[in-house]
Amino acid sequence: MMTQPHAKRRGVTPRPSDAHIRLLRRLLKRAEGAAKDPVKNAKPFAIAADKAAKAILPVGHQHPGNDFSWLIRLGKRFLLLTFVQRMDETTNILARIRACEAVLDEAEAPGQRRLPYADN
Repeated sequence: MMTQPHAKRRGVTPRPSDAHIRLLRRLLKRAEGAAKDPVKNAKPFAIAADKAAKAILPVGHQHPGNDFSWLIRLGKRFLLLTFVQRMDETTNILARIRACEAVLDEAEAPGQRRLPYADN
């Protein structure tokens, strides 16, 4: 979610590195665990959300209302929710995980990655 200041000044859309994609994949894995067992897996989901908040999101999904941002915000407040609220969010979590996985698979496809300042 963070964008380097120099990227905005130069008008370059920042691209996630492999480390950022790993952080986002870990967030999706922990979110899926939290959807399956909201009591047992709440803390790992919150920790993964806190770490994923520092990652650069895939190009085209860097706006505040995207599925990645939604999962990160939910993960950060997941420990504060009651059991009933957690259970209500499980269907939303699973739907958003599927959408995020499709985006990450697209971002990791061979030939899709470019150097940050390449002209093509």
